[in-house]
Amino acid sequence: MPNLPALPGAVAAPQLTQRALWHWHRLGFTALALAIALPSAFGAGLSLLDFPLLAATAMLLLGVPHGAFDVALAHRRWEIGTPPALACFLALYVGMAAAFAAIWFLLPQFALPVFIAMSGVHFAGDWRRDIPLLPRMVVGLALITAPALLHREPVTEIFAWLVPADVAVTTAEVMAAASIPLLQAAALVALVTAWSRPAAALEMAATLLLAVFAAPLVFFVSYWCGLHSARHVFSVQAELQPRTLSGLARLSLPYAPITIIGVMIAALLWPHLDLGRAVLAVLFVALAALTVPHMMLVDQFRPKRT
Repeated sequence: MPNLPALPGAVAAPQLTQRALWHWHRLGFTALALAIALPSAFGAGLSLLDFPLLAATAMLLLGVPHGAFDVALAHRRWEIGTPPALACFLALYVGMAAAFAAIWFLLPQFALPVFIAMSGVHFAGDWRRDIPLLPRMVVGLALITAPALLHREPVTEIFAWLVPADVAVTTAEVMAAASIPLLQAAALVALVTAWSRPAAALEMAATLLLAVFAAPLVFFVSYWCGLHSARHVFSVQAELQPRTLSGLARLSLPYAPITIIGVMIAALLWPHLDLGRAVLAVLFVALAALTVPHMMLVDQFRPKRT
């Protein structure tokens, strides 16, 4: 029996729900970003460097799971439903991550700047629906470099958990210098965007203020968990269309808990740092390694419909 075309109402309702979800999330995150950034501009902000375990817990529980959907996305895009196909995908995915991790420890002066640049390009995808490629890359790179403009010492301290001290200092200095023209260009992008998409422009502006004024860890935890990870989950939901929230959560299994447990075990072996800082250090290195295959899947092989 041939497949019958879907009724207009059957399509319109999910699209409306998805559109409303994005809209209310955008308004909510904009309010959150401004609520953190504006007090921080006057010296009243919180520094999560004093509470590293809190920051690490938030990132593990609210940020890490968004990357665990990659296998489900690959299954949808490439039909890796058989055990051999899944094994080949996981071997390629983990192999790419392991290769970058090896480069990190062998050539940290190369790996850290590359990770920062990749993160900026990847974060640009958060405004994929709103602005063209080049302007959104400007915004993404401005976001990732902005924390070093007014908070160079905390940024250097965090980098020193991950790489030799001289590499940490140099990288933070380059970020601070690069952030000035990038922030100016990003502000111009937000201003131009305001004519056609005011809500998106306001969100960009609020996120840029958050990146500049909030303490670096506060910015990263707020942005990565509150905007980037959440927006990715919305995209996953739109593409895979699970029937329930529990069905959506199951798509991240068992990879999310495996990653979280692996980070915790590695943190216990990380030298010369307390548990909170060790978890953050391991998590940042893991993010650096996993960003390579994650970007390939999410950014390079994204279906045109999403």
